Amino acid sequence: MSYLRRVFLISAATILAAASSALAEAAIRSATAALALPDEEFAKRNPFELTGTVIATYPNGLIYLCGDDGCFEAYATPELAPKRGQRVTVSGYTEIGEDESPARNLRTTAVKVVGEGSIPEPETTTVRDIARSENFFRFVKVRCTITDAFADEIDAGWNYLIVRDGINSAYTAIPNVGDLRKRLANFIDADVELTGTVLPGYAAGFRVFIGPYLRLWDESCIRILKSAPADPFSLPALEDIHHVPPEKIASMRRHTATGDVIAAWSGGRLLLREDSGRIVGVELADATQTPPPGVRAKVVGYPETDLYRINLARAILRIEPGEVAAFPPPESVTPAQILLDELGRQMINPTYHGKLVKMRGEVRTVQTSADGGKTFFLESDGMIVSVDLARNREAAADVEVGCHIEVTGVCVLKSQNWRPGLFFPRIDGLVLVPRSPADVRILSRPPWWTPGRLLAIVGILVAAIVAVLVWNRSLRRLAELRGCEVARAEISKASAELRIEERTRLAAELHDALAQNLTGVSLQISAARSAKASSPEAEERHLSVAEHMLQSSRTELRRCIWDLRSDALDEPDFAKAVTLTTKPVAGHAEIDIDCKVPRSRLSDSTAHALLRIIRELVSNAAVHGKATRISVCGAVDNGMLSVTVCDNGIGFDVGKCPGQADGHFGLAGIRERCKGLGAAFRIESTPGKGTTATIEMELHE
Repeated sequence: MSYLRRVFLISAATILAAASSALAEAAIRSATAALALPDEEFAKRNPFELTGTVIATYPNGLIYLCGDDGCFEAYATPELAPKRGQRVTVSGYTEIGEDESPARNLRTTAVKVVGEGSIPEPETTTVRDIARSENFFRFVKVRCTITDAFADEIDAGWNYLIVRDGINSAYTAIPNVGDLRKRLANFIDADVELTGTVLPGYAAGFRVFIGPYLRLWDESCIRILKSAPADPFSLPALEDIHHVPPEKIASMRRHTATGDVIAAWSGGRLLLREDSGRIVGVELADATQTPPPGVRAKVVGYPETDLYRINLARAILRIEPGEVAAFPPPESVTPAQILLDELGRQMINPTYHGKLVKMRGEVRTVQTSADGGKTFFLESDGMIVSVDLARNREAAADVEVGCHIEVTGVCVLKSQNWRPGLFFPRIDGLVLVPRSPADVRILSRPPWWTPGRLLAIVGILVAAIVAVLVWNRSLRRLAELRGCEVARAEISKASAELRIEERTRLAAELHDALAQNLTGVSLQISAARSAKASSPEAEERHLSVAEHMLQSSRTELRRCIWDLRSDALDEPDFAKAVTLTTKPVAGHAEIDIDCKVPRSRLSDSTAHALLRIIRELVSNAAVHGKATRISVCGAVDNGMLSVTVCDNGIGFDVGKCPGQADGHFGLAGIRERCKGLGAAFRIESTPGKGTTATIEMELHE
């Protein structure tokens, strides 16, 4: 090994030794000092190293030790748990749990056995002193009577005993080992000496307010001083005692009572009528044992009092042979007779407790318990009385809110029993307990038209209206979508038809005007060629006609092109459409337009034809008539359309005007268009006095 390596190892060992020494010096070495730490310091995971003798170990790894300066608990894993009687040194750190009742734990990480120790003798204490904080974590023994024993319902590893000496009671916890849970009932009413440790309440897990209790480590901690009776029903009968302080009654051992069960209701409660006529209230330890009314039974329980009578608590029951004595006839009463005095002041009459009474009223509320039992709240004389049918469910089968019923049942005045801290128990209220289904008689049922049903119907109607509105909105939206689709289809169809119509019109005009003119030009040129040799005059005439026809064709072609580019046909005002159409051909002439023709009365083809006719007339007036002023007037009267074009031109002789043979096709084209419209055309002109042209036609709706 090299020199540097040896130096490093020696240095590391020195540092570790120093750290261990410092840690050992800082560790808590006194149980009293550890338990005295405040919570904020205890939660800082302070190291500890404590030595003590093992008094007890528990299955979950908990160790209870007694050291030189006191006893303490350490929490380790089950593998680290030492044996009872060994002297050990435990080390680890302090911590506080994170549950609702944070427990202060000495979390043990190492256990070292240092020898054998002697278990100290437990200190003698009392049940009352278990609650004293100075006894916490002490190793004690106490003499007492076990008044109850039951399994922990939230932790299968533990059982609980209730112990008492006189009126003082306390809890005792013992681990569930072997078949102990099956034998718990054998400890009830036994006088015992218990050896264990006193612990504060927070060590009991989820039960935050259980208070201080005594914890045993196994069954060996229980020393029987006086065994419980083999037959608990052989215990003494409940005496007929009077004027005994309630604390003395609460300190009595178990007693028996035998009689007829006259009432049984929820929670394992019943009323027992003894042969002497005394009424005993009984609270069973096991509610599933509750018998039906009308049987004879014997019960064993701990005496308690509500200051009126002696009752039995935490009782067990046995059915006895024998006939049940008959009840006297029920007394018809109202709640006011039991709960008010003659002046209407509140005053509870306790003599009705246990009596059979008959009462009428209206059911206001029905409550159902977790096990399916029902309780009615009956309104009578403006007061509410509860009817408990938990043990008589058949009687509640047909009863509903709003029913007027007559109830025959045992009157029970509910009150708590006396206990330390509750020095003057009060009567909580009045309960009627029917004995059989026949004890509940329906006098009348509620009307069908109840506020609840009205609200239900209104709710249904509102929901239906909302559904209809949503459906209508959906249908409207769907109709709008379908309408938009149809409109788009119609628009597309109309656009296509308009395009076809426009193309057809344009083709017809080109064919009827331009094509015919060009054909005529061709014929005139052919005729001129034929007459060239024989008649120069005829040749000249034919060429002149051909020239006129070419000029006419050029003009027609120009107008067709202008029509394609013009927006006059889309103009909603027909007078403005006339202006747009005639302005390009008017030249220097002034045009006056007064056209009161509704555009909506004219189809596109009719409007187009009229505009072509008016344009041709204005063009003739400007070009051939040399007019300086032209007027266009139009009107609709009684379904007749009349359009007049007048000018102040040179005029002409209508009978001698040139025609198609001379290459002039204007008037012939106008007459053809008027014929196509079903319109009448007149033209009047005198040389030197201008020209007037009129178009008249019938308009259809």
